Amino acid sequence: MTSLYDLTADTFKRVLESTIHILEKGAQFSEEQGTDPADILEMRLAPDMLPFPFQINSIRHNTLGTIQALVSGQFSPPDKTPELSYSGYIDWLKEALAQVNAVKPETIAALEGKTVSFKTPRFEMSFTAENFVVSFVLPNLYFHATTTYDMLRIKGVPLGKLDFLGNMKAGVPDA
Repeated sequence: MTSLYDLTADTFKRVLESTIHILEKGAQFSEEQGTDPADILEMRLAPDMLPFPFQINSIRHNTLGTIQALVSGQFSPPDKTPELSYSGYIDWLKEALAQVNAVKPETIAALEGKTVSFKTPRFEMSFTAENFVVSFVLPNLYFHATTTYDMLRIKGVPLGKLDFLGNMKAGVPDA
């Protein structure tokens, strides 16, 4: 049976690891091509979309920020994205990964069924922890991770689906 820990920390680790991996491949590609990876930071998929750093901020917020929200019971849109270098964003995600790695399964298990409220200045929605993760966080997380992947692909970074998928939980328990 899938636990809240599996849905959150385990999934968040995999997405953070794969995002760090694709960002590192982007840095390597930029170096090989003699381009500046900072050029990627201004990229948008469409004029009305937020730029690349916002995608990174959203990945961090929908992973580490979700764990914090499960504990506090409150989740809001992410804070302003800090201005970092391309490698600074990689380090920022590595910090988030280290914090997610430190979360114990029993800590998350104790939060099952808890209420989490998503608040913006205009509205508030309440969820159970499980519904919050499944119906709000995971779709948002995968949206921003996919957008990051797509932006790097558009720039020519040689990425494939396995780069995006990361370390899958393969295998079946013995019956």
